[in-house]
Amino acid sequence: MFRKIMLAMLLALIIIQFIHPKKNKAEGPQANYIGNTYPVPEDVKTIMAKACLDCHSNNTRYPWYASF
Repeated sequence: MFRKIMLAMLLALIIIQFIHPKKNKAEGPQANYIGNTYPVPEDVKTIMAKACLDCHSNNTRYPWYASF
């Protein structure tokens, strides 16, 4: 019985490797961007673009290994 459960779990883990969520790509300006509400200095925008907006926006830059 334990062997069947472990085999089913292994099979499930292998199958979910082939299910990918939809890529996070938005067209046009973002409605919730902080610069639309508050004035953001240019140096802070540069830092945000490098450190924050990749994950915290609707335009994620995916690494090379995310395309498989």
